[in-house]
Amino acid sequence: MKKLFTLLILLIPIFLFVGCVEVTELDDTKKIELIYSGSYSNFHDFEEPIKWVTSYAEYLESDYSFELNETYFDDYTLYTYSFIYSNLGKNIFLYDDYFLIDNNLLIICDCNEGIVSPAFGNYAIVFGIAKELLSEDTEIIVSPTGLNDMIIEETTEIGSTSTSYFLYFELTEEQEFGINFNREGTWSITNITSRLFNISNKQEISMDMFSGLYGYHAILEPGEYIFILDINDDTDANELFYIFDYHAKLIDLD
Repeated sequence: MKKLFTLLILLIPIFLFVGCVEVTELDDTKKIELIYSGSYSNFHDFEEPIKWVTSYAEYLESDYSFELNETYFDDYTLYTYSFIYSNLGKNIFLYDDYFLIDNNLLIICDCNEGIVSPAFGNYAIVFGIAKELLSEDTEIIVSPTGLNDMIIEETTEIGSTSTSYFLYFELTEEQEFGINFNREGTWSITNITSRLFNISNKQEISMDMFSGLYGYHAILEPGEYIFILDINDDTDANELFYIFDYHAKLIDLD
């Protein structure tokens, strides 16, 4: 009897070990990784950026050389955001945070201009994005310059090198929000489209148009918001800066 009891004691840990299956879950900090950030053509890192690389076979066919193995693509897809920037260097833009709202993946970067060369060149940011964040309908919107605080009741000039510009503001009570635009350059102000996201409750706000094609307004509840300006430059002007003014206001409902 004593021998049988001893045998059971020895076998129980084995049963427990065999019965346990280790489940690896990506924590929030690893759902998006920065793979590359730099003036790729000036450093001869690769010839052309590829927007999507979804498999190891596609990775091998590209001229990307990020030392990624086949198993990496079991969990991640590569997404590349490229634009023309006024300085040359590496790691000027670093990944900071993301928001997933419906099928919209908003990726926020920080601008960290340390040692740079003052010259225009092609810049690319390559992200590794967890496949669990993506679907066939996912739209990715990248802000290289981070979340910029929206200036209220003051005309503010923006000179954006990117076609996406994020403005952040917060409301502590229900108010009416309004914003309108003016522009400089050869591209048309009508090419600016805007979207508004409540990042507190992860909801996109439907906005009504007013003042012709130059502005928007909406009644907003308390919360944190990101107002995205999307510049659809469909001209051949090849603007290096998209320069425009905005004037935002908040109106109490009382």
